[in-house]
Amino acid sequence: MSETSFSALGAVGSQAGRPSRSVTVGHAARNDWRPAPINPSWIIAGDPIAHYIPIGVGEDGYSSLSLWRCTEGSFRWTFGWEESVYITKGEVEVVAADGHRDILEAGSVALFQAGGTSIWTVRQPVQKMAVCRRALNPHLARLIRFARRPWSLTAVLIALAEWLPGLEPALV
Repeated sequence: MSETSFSALGAVGSQAGRPSRSVTVGHAARNDWRPAPINPSWIIAGDPIAHYIPIGVGEDGYSSLSLWRCTEGSFRWTFGWEESVYITKGEVEVVAADGHRDILEAGSVALFQAGGTSIWTVRQPVQKMAVCRRALNPHLARLIRFARRPWSLTAVLIALAEWLPGLEPALV
């Protein structure tokens, strides 16, 4: 491994979960895959064996980047986090809860929502790069979107403060 290879996810952070450097680099030649067992009750057919390489976590702890691979087999998967994937090798058929089918192969990208369940049938050993993001509480996310608007609560309060003194004579 070269000096730019990265260490395991647990060793990425330095203080309070913050990354120890601003750029983390991975290389295709890495061979430090860790077991990522699929819940046996999720397996539908075959004997799929999964491994991963943790690359890093975001500064706020709400995102992560990893490589994941799996051998042939079929299993149900429930996504704990929102996950964007880029397939680097192999082929997998994904069937969403509503029955929609897609084939993901090298070069395919997909977004899986947190809490969603799909059936994965790995036809050829598959490898993906996964960017996982912990979704915010919907109410908090809505508040943040509102606060980012130019007419946010702050702007409304400032306008109200400027308007109220003009009402004072009418109130007396």
